[in-house]
Amino acid sequence: MRSRLPAPASLSRPGIVLAAVAAALYVIARSTGAGWDIVILCAISAILVIGATWPGIALLGVGASARTPQDATVGRLLPVTIELTGRARGLRVRVSTDPASTSDWSRADAPCTGETTLVPTVRGVFSGLLVEVRSSSPLGLVAWRRRIRVQALRPLEVAPRPLAVRYEPVRGADHEANARPRASSSGHEETRGVREYVDGDPIRLVHWPATARTGAVMVRELEGPQRPRLLVVVDLRGHEPDAETAASRAAGLALAALASGTRVDLATVEPGCARNGPVQSPLEIGRRLARAVPGAPSSGPVGPGVEVRHVRAGGLA
Repeated sequence: MRSRLPAPASLSRPGIVLAAVAAALYVIARSTGAGWDIVILCAISAILVIGATWPGIALLGVGASARTPQDATVGRLLPVTIELTGRARGLRVRVSTDPASTSDWSRADAPCTGETTLVPTVRGVFSGLLVEVRSSSPLGLVAWRRRIRVQALRPLEVAPRPLAVRYEPVRGADHEANARPRASSSGHEETRGVREYVDGDPIRLVHWPATARTGAVMVRELEGPQRPRLLVVVDLRGHEPDAETAASRAAGLALAALASGTRVDLATVEPGCARNGPVQSPLEIGRRLARAVPGAPSSGPVGPGVEVRHVRAGGLA
């Protein structure tokens, strides 16, 4: 946890009025020399000093931590658990992942633990959250703030908001897939290899030649016809708004293909490397695209019958 020292944030209307009255009394006292003006000026000055410094001193002892789920999506509510330590009253608290993604202000008295929500507006991987605590207690004259950077136990991965994309496999892709070696578990069975028997394996799967050769009970591993396969190549090079739109379009395309029963691979660039691999659930799609950064993706060697679609910042090919 890293935190900045408290700093003044704003002066309230009562504070402005008191400061103006103190200034007026100072001018009057200098011109008239009246003792009662000086007494009142000293009293108001003391109130201003206490009201201006007390909240900052109180915030020095306030600490914060925050917990969120590991996964989030742009534009969707993200629950956040905030814990405040120290002793202070009349606090206002909000949490954010970035300057644009902030929660509403919540009132709290430290120490306490409470729940709030924020709506992420930026895709990416965030190593922590920013907790901002404000206080103008007890007099409400000057508001102070303290910003505390909270390190997360696990990085928060914010996936892009998927765009609605209609997907239909290229005509003939399923026939080409069926002609290749089997790679799924549905439909017509074919033998991929053999392995040792484990409890629960059907007797009909026993591979007798391998059993006789090894001296251990061996069974056949079966697979069915391969489904159509789609490779989505995501290129985020370009203006940031176009890149975010491309990430959202890629998410929508991958989700639509997955829902249609198509096997999906994503080719993206992550910090330090290009990555190409299968995604088998909406959660995997979101995480891969949350980590994606601008760069030249590598589609690698593409097998026969694999449909390739390029999603670029600025268009879909």
